[in-house]
Amino acid sequence: MAAKVTETTFNARKTLAITGRNDAVPMKGLANHTVIPYGGHVIQHIQKEDRSTGEIMEEFDSIIIATPDGELYATRSDSFMRSLREIIDQLAADNDTDPFALDVYHGKSNAGREYTTCSLYVD
Repeated sequence: MAAKVTETTFNARKTLAITGRNDAVPMKGLANHTVIPYGGHVIQHIQKEDRSTGEIMEEFDSIIIATPDGELYATRSDSFMRSLREIIDQLAADNDTDPFALDVYHGKSNAGREYTTCSLYVD
């Protein structure tokens, strides 16, 4: 398996520390409307290869969210990554630099596929 960091909000050392851990909680197992304080993220492009042939069997992007307390949450959901990007872009456009949290929830597409996504948490 090959993983390449394509985006990070952390410096190199913190990014390496995060990607080197294997204790990220899968978001698909979280209860609907779990609130995760946002401390930053790392996106990796992952390629899974057949060890005998070197052929790429699967490739996808994965995101790891780090909380300010150091907890890690991960998903490969494109919907989640799009929603997070929209939140970050809108907050930046409004010059809003206050800490924020994400409301993580699940849905089912019209095709019957389950997905994970998020919205800005407001208490």
